[in-house]
Formats: sequence, C-alpha cells, structure tokens
Amino acid sequence: LPHCDLVYCTKNSTFWVPFTRIALVPEFASSITFVEAMGLLVANEMLLMGEKIDATKAVSNHLCTRIMEDCNHYCENAFSVDSIGWKACEEIDNKLLSLPSGDKTAKIFVEMIRGKRREHLAAVCKEELLRLDQRIESGEVLEAVLELSIARNK
Repeated sequence: LPHCDLVYCTKNSTFWVPFTRIALVPEFASSITFVEAMGLLVANEMLLMGEKIDATKAVSNHLCTRIMEDCNHYCENAFSVDSIGWKACEEIDNKLLSLPSGDKTAKIFVEMIRGKRREHLAAVCKEELLRLDQRIESGEVLEAVLELSIARNK
C-alpha cells in the first residue's frame, strides 16, 4: 500500500502483514516504506509483531488516505456502482477533471514525487528479495507454514 498514490478503505477494512508469522522478511521495500509512512513504532508492530490494524488506525498512521463512507465492502464486483473502487475513482475523476489540466498536472506531480525514489526503492527491494531467498532456502519458512497449518487443523 505505501507504493500507492492514494489508498481508500472502508470502516470494516483491516490490514496486516504475515512476514514474521511464517518466518519471512519484509518484501517490496516494505522495510522502509512502512517506516516512512507510519513511523518506526507502528511499522514494527505490523512488520515484526504481525499486528492487525483497523481502518481508523490505518488512516491515523498514514497507511490509508481515508475511510470511504457508504461503500459496499462486500461487493462481489470491485467496480460496481456501490463499491469503494467505483466511489474512489468517481471522486478522483471529479476533482481532477474540475481543475484546468488537472489530469496532466497530477501525472507530473506523481512523477516528481515518486521518480527520485525509484532507484533507492529498487535497491532496498533487491536486498529484501535476497534475504527472502535465504529464509526460504533455510527451510524455516516451510516449517512455520506447516506448524500454522497443523495448529489450525487441531
């Protein structure tokens, strides 16, 4: 989610990452993007402790932009007219298209904001993937998944 320009959720949304639970390490630069977005303490709660957070905490800790009200969280089609996807796209379109050259200006802003970070994020991602491979090759990931599976079936 920290790679997205805008993140909307419903009041029923929850967020968590399974890394430690199954003996993995962060991936796709989450070791820095979570810290940058949420701060070290909340990022550690999620990444190290596997803590699940609700929509309110996700917004207050900058993982999500905001909670979309009156959205059908359980909609089968993500872009039906009562879904969060539809409402978010409609709102963004209305705001950007109401501005002079809003769509073009937004593209330039995103390129400026995100462009300088690409190389750094790519390097972090490469390091994380190397460590992820090491964890998988160690066999500990498979052990953790099997333990969870056995515990669930009891």
